[in-house]
Amino acid sequence: MSSKAKSYVLLNLLAGRFAVRFSRFRLAPVLAGVQKSKWKGKRLMRVRPELDPDVDDEAPDGPDITVYDEAHFVTYLRLLDAERDGADWTEVARIVLHRDPACEELRTRRCFDSHMARAQWMTKRGYRRLLEQSVERARRSRS
Repeated sequence: MSSKAKSYVLLNLLAGRFAVRFSRFRLAPVLAGVQKSKWKGKRLMRVRPELDPDVDDEAPDGPDITVYDEAHFVTYLRLLDAERDGADWTEVARIVLHRDPACEELRTRRCFDSHMARAQWMTKRGYRRLLEQSVERARRSRS
């Protein structure tokens, strides 16, 4: 799956337009309107993403999706869009991360690099982990 397609899936997961389909070997996102699913309408995330949240100095770097990640999905998407458009990192840090690179260049650069790395991780591995964690939570709640 291309990076653009993964970003599309992630964005639609956030908007609740996808349900989860189980197969023997993997989880696959499907359009909720196309296939009836017992997961339709269920939240895949623990918190609602914020549109323009403040960020920590460093993004999480563990193998699981954290509550911080869920709250900052929109931030990650904005960072990926800026990278695709070739925007200067200082401008992106100022607008998206609310950091001033003129005052604290090293701290701002570490913050930018950390969040960009996490955003890229989300498109490569994190989107699948989001689905897996949602399934794990659903199974625990049924038990």
